[in-house]
Formats: sequence, structure tokens, C-alpha cells
Amino acid sequence: MRRWAVIGLALAAGIANGGAPEVLSGAYVHAGGEAEARTVAAAVDQAVKAMNMLARPIARPRLQHATRAWETFTLTIHTNAVRFTRPGRPDFAVALGGAVAEWIGDDGKSYQASFAAAADGTVTQTVTAEDGGRVQVFALGADGSTLTVATTVNSPKLKKPLTYQRTYHRRDSDGRV
Repeated sequence: MRRWAVIGLALAAGIANGGAPEVLSGAYVHAGGEAEARTVAAAVDQAVKAMNMLARPIARPRLQHATRAWETFTLTIHTNAVRFTRPGRPDFAVALGGAVAEWIGDDGKSYQASFAAAADGTVTQTVTAEDGGRVQVFALGADGSTLTVATTVNSPKLKKPLTYQRTYHRRDSDGRV
């Protein structure tokens, strides 16, 4: 058992120091609590506060919806491909570092998206829309089970990009976190 713990820590250290993106593969459940929810809500409020007062009542609910956490998802990364699966949405499969493909957002709308691996072991998803887009950086923590998704939302309607992050924990093969 101790040997497997040492191997797991070595893999986690590898991703933190430029390991292969395949170690991000897994099923994840949202682990951010109330503090994370308050932080994201505050980021939305800051973004809306900088907008024209006529745009605020329209922008706030849209941004609140756009910043919701995924309750669960599965990320499968192979050397040259990514599959992203969420309940109730079509699977998204694309070549890693390749061309864009259709992504169905949580709002049911169609977007263009791609995934790319970075030298630091993170994987970045870029989603584009007519009115802006988002960049999400998936990074595995040193413990090998905590995944942070750092998101930047861009739109010409925002004075500056909206940034926030969500935390997820990997589920084991029995579905336990």
C-alpha cells in the first residue's frame, strides 16, 4: 500500500512539474464549498458593477449562470485526444492541440472549443462564442486528486475579464471521492 502511495505522489509531483496531461484523466465531483461560491459570486458582482447600469440587470443573471460549477464530469485524456463528459450534455471529443469542435454549453447553445496541453502539465480548454468566450485551465494538485479549473471569461461587454476558479475531487472506481 505504501508503495502505491509513493507512486501516486510521484505522479502528482510529475504533473505539478511538467508531467503528462494523461494523469488529469478521471471522474470528478465539485468540491468547492460555500467559500468558493461566495468568491465566484463576488467576482461576478465586480464584473457587473463596472458595467453600464442598464446592462447590469441583464448581465448579472447571465454571468451567474455562466459561472455555475459542473456537479460532475469525466475528463479522459490520451496522447492526442480529449473526451469531456457531463451528465445531460453530449460528449465532447477533440484532438488534443488540434482543431476546434462543437461544444454544447450548459445553456444548450453551440460553441467552438478546443483543448491543448501545456509544458507545465496543465490542460487548457478554449471556448469561443459570438460575444466572447472563456479559457479554462485544468490543473491537478500535488495530492493527485484535487483538480482546479481556473476560468477567465472574456467579452467586449465586460470592462475587464472575469476570473474565478472551481475545485473538484477525483472519484475512485467505486464512485467515492
